[in-house]
Amino acid sequence: MMGKIRWQSSSRATGTTTLHEGSGKRFPRAVADDVSFTMDETPVGWRPAIEARKEPVIKTLMIAAVAGVVAAASPALAAEMTVGLTAGPVVSGDQDVSINGQVQRRSPDVGPLVGLTATAWGRAEWRWLGLQLDALHWRTPVTARPTAATTKLDVDQTRTALLLSVLGRVPFERSGMFAYGGIGGGAAYTTVERGAEGLGGALGLVGGVAIPLGRQFRLRGELRYLVTGDSDAERAQVTRVDISGNRHSKPAHAIFGPHQDTQFVPILIGVDWVF
Repeated sequence: MMGKIRWQSSSRATGTTTLHEGSGKRFPRAVADDVSFTMDETPVGWRPAIEARKEPVIKTLMIAAVAGVVAAASPALAAEMTVGLTAGPVVSGDQDVSINGQVQRRSPDVGPLVGLTATAWGRAEWRWLGLQLDALHWRTPVTARPTAATTKLDVDQTRTALLLSVLGRVPFERSGMFAYGGIGGGAAYTTVERGAEGLGGALGLVGGVAIPLGRQFRLRGELRYLVTGDSDAERAQVTRVDISGNRHSKPAHAIFGPHQDTQFVPILIGVDWVF
């Protein structure tokens, strides 16, 4: 599809400049030797999409910079550091799946989540306060039915998120067990089959219980609540798929609005190495 093209004509005789806009297929020819033309080759219709893509990239770079500073400073400030693996199933909230503009309410399949976690807990009187950096990847396929089609359409969707969270914990007497919880934010890279892929914001809540396994290891059981942005396809395709959170009975829709309301509830088990 041809976008609009802007060009300007300048006259050396009169010293005037005129701005033109057209379909990109036709533009006026110079009618005199003293008239020249310059073209802006970026289609006008594409500019909002190009500018929109810059914002999440900048946000992600800022988040990565903050995470790097925290990771570099944590060993000097923390009394306890842990790194671990996390895995478990992900239950998704209902989603609005748009097939070529026809919206259907669907419940995605339960999918897997895997992740890496690094946590730093404070010294002395700040031992209850911690910072956690998570790298998470999950997959939640959804099945929809294209308009005027008898067969179902399986749509694969994945998300990879980097989250920085502030945690608090409460110990259980002398057992070494503790309960913890926190809130965080970051960025998520979303891919949707037959749809779009790109970066956006991500928010998360976490709560769980940690149980010591000797002196060097710890078992975690936790529940998370994750919110990511919508996935809207920008290019015209034979089958175009857009994914969004459904507005009914969704706290994220009420709090963050219709473009940041795709929700997930992972139920996870993790093992940490304590050092």
